[in-house]
Amino acid sequence: METYASVDTAPEVFLAWLQALRQRYPQGRVAVCVEQPAGNLIALMEPLSWIVLYPINPMTLKKFREAFVLSRAKDDVKDALYWARLLLTHYTEL
Repeated sequence: METYASVDTAPEVFLAWLQALRQRYPQGRVAVCVEQPAGNLIALMEPLSWIVLYPINPMTLKKFREAFVLSRAKDDVKDALYWARLLLTHYTEL
């Protein structure tokens, strides 16, 4: 079952979301894909040792999406699911 949510990137809101995630999975590591450039998001998450960052070139997702979708339409919710699929299937190459 796929679940997803939209998270505000205001630092205080985003950090609260990350802390809630940490409380839910206290021993886990969390993989996060961020589309480059994302300097502020990376700087915000870099000190958190339980976060594994995957800064990815936007063209990578575009090419990955095009392998599955004929339309060139961009959709943030669907793109987030493609990020997850890309990470799950190719994390060793990223």
